Amino acid sequence: MDAPDCLHGFYSFMRERGIDTALFELEKIGPDTVSKMSDDDLINFGIPRFGDRVAVRSYVGSIPRPGPSGLSCHSGPSTLPSRLLDLIKDKAKDPDLRKKKLLGNKNAKKKDKSFEIGWLMNDGVKVKQVRQKNGGGTRKLKALLTTTALEVMETSIQLFFPDGYSKFGLVEQFQFSLCLYDETVIDDLTKTVCDIIQRTKINNLRLYLLSKKKPLSSSPVDEMVEDSDREDLPEIVAASTSSNAPAAPLVNEMNQTIGNSDREDPPEIVAASSNAPAGLFAEDQKDGQEKSLNELDHSGVVQFRMNSESLNSLDDTPMVQERHFNHENESPNDVYVVQDADTPTVQFRLRHQLEDTLMIESSPERTDKEMSVKLILHRGMVFEDLNEAVKVHGLECLLQQQPLHVQMLLPNGVNEAAEDTGGVLRDALSEYWETFFTKCSSDGDVRVPVLRHDMKNTWSLCACVLVLGYQSQGYLPTRLTVAFLQHCLGQCPSPKNITEAFLKMIPQDERDVLNRGDFEDEDFIDFLATHDVRKTVNEGNWCEVLHEIAHKVVIQQPAYVADVWGPILRQHLDIHPDSLQDLMNSLQPTPKNILKILVFEDDSRSKPMSDYLKRFVKHSSEERCQRFLRFCTGSDAVVCSELHVKVVDYSSEFARQPVAHTCGFLLELPNYSSYAEFSEEFSNLLKSDIWVMDIV
Repeated sequence: MDAPDCLHGFYSFMRERGIDTALFELEKIGPDTVSKMSDDDLINFGIPRFGDRVAVRSYVGSIPRPGPSGLSCHSGPSTLPSRLLDLIKDKAKDPDLRKKKLLGNKNAKKKDKSFEIGWLMNDGVKVKQVRQKNGGGTRKLKALLTTTALEVMETSIQLFFPDGYSKFGLVEQFQFSLCLYDETVIDDLTKTVCDIIQRTKINNLRLYLLSKKKPLSSSPVDEMVEDSDREDLPEIVAASTSSNAPAAPLVNEMNQTIGNSDREDPPEIVAASSNAPAGLFAEDQKDGQEKSLNELDHSGVVQFRMNSESLNSLDDTPMVQERHFNHENESPNDVYVVQDADTPTVQFRLRHQLEDTLMIESSPERTDKEMSVKLILHRGMVFEDLNEAVKVHGLECLLQQQPLHVQMLLPNGVNEAAEDTGGVLRDALSEYWETFFTKCSSDGDVRVPVLRHDMKNTWSLCACVLVLGYQSQGYLPTRLTVAFLQHCLGQCPSPKNITEAFLKMIPQDERDVLNRGDFEDEDFIDFLATHDVRKTVNEGNWCEVLHEIAHKVVIQQPAYVADVWGPILRQHLDIHPDSLQDLMNSLQPTPKNILKILVFEDDSRSKPMSDYLKRFVKHSSEERCQRFLRFCTGSDAVVCSELHVKVVDYSSEFARQPVAHTCGFLLELPNYSSYAEFSEEFSNLLKSDIWVMDIV
């Protein structure tokens, strides 16, 4: 039941607002009952106005009522703010209340810690991080907080050197240390992971394994150099002068090899017995030994100097053993003897140090002035072998060696039976540039070089080969854009030449899209997006935009290659940039250029074959013209002024086939009864992937 004071105050509030309370008093309706009545009930009991009903409900909600413990409390909206105020007051009284509640948190009592470990390599110049593809990368580990830095380092070595080996060598070849994220070395390896975290104040810990190769002085050869004054070192025994010794090459008698640096006992360096003259080491024995040891450097070379009498007496002694590339069946420690023709020195080298050396074959019948370089190139590996030849001999040396002879080795290791007087070299140059355009150039009818990260030291060699081909055979790669070569020679190409070169580099479908000039075409928009065009294109600025795209592709993107090629080409190519276009046009393998150089015999028998050949050439594509020139001259460009055609008779139809003499620019054709037979056999011949030079 409502309290009397509460009812009296409630009725007084209603009378003040002009509400008749007689019915409320009669029915004994108090504040608690009103709070449960609906608006319709209040209207029926004499409160028709909405404002009066809201005021009555508000008054009822503000009346304090006794709670369960006898204390007065407020209902409705005043309850929640009161509780919040109580919480704020409690927090103000005890600011450490939250910390007390977090005491004993399980997360703070973990006994292990997750962290990351990486690999840094010190190459003696700078410290580099080893990437994942090379065996490094970031590894995530989890260890106890009591784990020491030494244990972390040992675990890291096992991760980056599985089974004691990595891409950079054996684990025994390195010195290791553990460092922080800022490359600060942790000197005290007894520190725990917890100590490192407290020192760095970094929760997400990252450590690095720092490796550095041990000094080379630990190898047996270096120990011999450092201890050259010791008496217990092995002697270098001079060759025996006994006349009863069998005559054999010095290399074949040498059965002692210099071992790897992992061997414990330093090997002996012995010059084997041979029929060498007594004056080979014409100096005091003791002095000769000291000189030989002092001259043994890190390159693994021992040099024996000879006087003039000893050098003259070696004319009949086989001192040089020829070697080509790819020694599959030979030990990496075989010892070779290399005789230098310019200085009276015989050098003993390890075989693996001759892998990047092209041997020079010299005839004993020639003098030094008549000696020419003979390059041994492998079919299918001409690009690598010719680059190595330029690197070893140098461009100036190869240009001075005229004629420059090339010996081709077939994939089965057999020499091609061809004596080179220009044809084999042209064939090698054609294969070289064919590989170049496949490996490191753009697509299209004409090409520009494309940057490759593994070609940094090769671009200059390519420029040298280009110079060598032009100076020796008048050969230039015809698929290189003239605008790019003009830029290399120091001339600014015209916008027309740049745009024309670019249009030849893109596919025919894109050329058709550009020729239509529909700026709303989806293919046209894709073309602009491919070349990163960020401006609105219309008829007024399209020519300018196209030139900018062409300049970017033809000049800007291969700018690094042009910077490397430029000095070499300007120094050695006597070609004016203005005449370069005419020169390249004359070298192009087109039917018109080929017909200009064909020379036929003046007889009636040659007339049908000449007509067949001219007809065949006129209906040839650019690719077939290239293969025709490659078959007839060894070059895929027009490098000769005349190509003679001779008609020959064969005893059997089975032996009938066209034969080309590439060195003499001569094509021998058999007699054919019809053009259909001629076209069939010549087309099948040019489609063949393998041509072997077998004419000496």
